[in-house]
Amino acid sequence: MNINLISIHNLLEIICFLFLGFNILNSCYKFIRKKKYTFFDFRISLFTLIFLLINLSFSFLLIDKLELNIYISNAVTLFLCFFGWYLHNRSVDFRKKHFRILFFFVLGLITFVIVK
Repeated sequence: MNINLISIHNLLEIICFLFLGFNILNSCYKFIRKKKYTFFDFRISLFTLIFLLINLSFSFLLIDKLELNIYISNAVTLFLCFFGWYLHNRSVDFRKKHFRILFFFVLGLITFVIVK
């Protein structure tokens, strides 16, 4: 059973990495090109947060099998991305929205990749 949970956790890490990367590239492109913030951008950032939360919960389930630094890096990544998402919801200017998503999700990606 734990082998299945570990394989699901590894798959979730790959999915989170892909969603973070796509979200960063999308926000960078739209920030540079001065594009409007659309509902698609909102959905992508929300799905990224959902997958990060699921990854954190699987890390919590496997806390005895995984190292503690993996769990802490998942928690810090989720916190940084959620904080950036919260700040971008407070903003009205679409360039600020893209920049806040870009900045905090890049920080989250760095903590997600470097600690592992």
